[in-house]
Amino acid sequence: MEFRLQDFLFKRGCTQKKLADDLNLSTSLVNQYVKNKCYPDYTMLCKIADYLNVTIDELLGRPTSLINKLLLSERERSIIEKILAMDVKQQELTEFYIDTLMKSI
Repeated sequence: MEFRLQDFLFKRGCTQKKLADDLNLSTSLVNQYVKNKCYPDYTMLCKIADYLNVTIDELLGRPTSLINKLLLSERERSIIEKILAMDVKQQELTEFYIDTLMKSI
């Protein structure tokens, strides 16, 4: 199992300290989670996943087929996967671009 907390903190532009403060955890405990020295219990795992807006499977490094279960075309799935792989700044720029495109329609 690969706990991917650091990856999702980075993608969301969140720091270990902010996560710790917002979820009432010590920064040293969050650091241990990031370094895979210990793992959160199920309740905290759910809270972290909700906080980062990811599934528990994603947080644990398990492949998720949620996108594939949706009734989407291959092209739509590809676009969504690309957006999910972006960092926060890239997502913001993409959202701005989409909003601009939609206004011209």
